[in-house]
Amino acid sequence: MEERAVILLVEDDTALLDGMSDTLEMQGYKTVQASNGREGLAVLEELRPDLIISDIMMPEMDGYAFHKEVIGNALTATIPFIFLTAKSDQADVIRGLREGVDAYLTKPFDLEELLIHVQNKLSRFATIRKQALAQLEELQLQIVNMFSHELRTPLTYIQGYTDLLASSSASTTSEEMEMFLRGLQSGSRRLNRLIDSLLSLVHLDTQVFQREFEDFAEAAPGIGRLVNEVVQSYRSDAAARGAQLQVEIKDPLPPVRRLDELFARALGCLVDNAVKFSRTPGCQVLIHAYQSEDRVVIDVVDEGIGIAAADLPHIFERFRQIDRDRHEQAGIGVGLAIARGLARVHGGDITVESRLGRGSKFTLWLPVAEEA
Repeated sequence: MEERAVILLVEDDTALLDGMSDTLEMQGYKTVQASNGREGLAVLEELRPDLIISDIMMPEMDGYAFHKEVIGNALTATIPFIFLTAKSDQADVIRGLREGVDAYLTKPFDLEELLIHVQNKLSRFATIRKQALAQLEELQLQIVNMFSHELRTPLTYIQGYTDLLASSSASTTSEEMEMFLRGLQSGSRRLNRLIDSLLSLVHLDTQVFQREFEDFAEAAPGIGRLVNEVVQSYRSDAAARGAQLQVEIKDPLPPVRRLDELFARALGCLVDNAVKFSRTPGCQVLIHAYQSEDRVVIDVVDEGIGIAAADLPHIFERFRQIDRDRHEQAGIGVGLAIARGLARVHGGDITVESRLGRGSKFTLWLPVAEEA
């Protein structure tokens, strides 16, 4: 048997409250009643209705205050909300819509009109929930697969080479020993990157990086030098993939307020991403730093595989790797999310332009320091 949708009715007019309740119950809905916003909040502590219908003008707590409490609670914020009021002033309608109310009915209203609104809102939010659950299930599967791969691969390296070392005899050559140690080193580095990425997400979410920036960042010149240092650290990786790194810095660049370690991490993610997706030998990756009005801008331009237009809005999402099945990718898909988070800690941002098969341009910008 299909479970009945639960509707919370908040109205101080007893006759209207009972009339709405009877009408909705006859249509197969289950209703719960409250005479003002405060009573409505007490009901929400006990259950989660599928829809809320609330009057505006009520004693103790009016509809606006009640709605503010509802959307301010993460557990109730997504419940669809219909305002019910005797007022017909356009300003009240605009205020309700501005505050995120899903519908606005003016008394006196026809109960059939109320039923249409209820049916439409419940149907719409049921569809949204269904789509959200499907996306969540897909994301959970992606995360499980990525974590499984990213944990098993380095652990396989470490365990395999450790077993070889343990079982090797005294006749192990120095070349073999060096190979074993390189395998252990590769596995441990990959595990360390995974842990570092997860910790960075935690530090972004808990404002640790933000507090560090506020406490220790300084307005300083020399960002061009720092850009060069970051690029230099990726030259060996680029050479291994046949990519060529080029740097163009239009000095003098003005001072920007920054923490070098966090800025270098953000830019490094962009350079690493460009190198990783430069699949054709001889591809160039250009890092161009320049001033544009009140910003210092760093473009990272590659000639790689590019990003489809449909995927661009999702490129900075966590645990998102585009075409992971077709393109083997190390990591868990959080590098770009971390890079953008660090840029925003600095008061800047990262944007992207791309064409599938033609390459991508990631643009990191920081505001020029006020002291400049």
